[in-house]
Amino acid sequence: MNAPRPILVTGFEPFGGDTMNPSEQVARAMAEGVRSTFETAVGVGITGVAGPGGGSAEKPVGLVFIGVSTPQGTRVRRDVW
Repeated sequence: MNAPRPILVTGFEPFGGDTMNPSEQVARAMAEGVRSTFETAVGVGITGVAGPGGGSAEKPVGLVFIGVSTPQGTRVRRDVW
């Protein structure tokens, strides 16, 4: 049995010209892009601020957006860990 290999997908259209700015829109685009590109039933997109620096009052270190896309629609959850 072969173990699955990780796949890095890039090339989604940036929002606001800033690809380093995590947002609900980016997580949604990533999840939907995975479904479309790989023709799967489920796509997941995760983006956030890992730290230790780079956070702000609006987007603190630990902020994560998780997008899940299925045939029933796409949902994005925002968490701060």
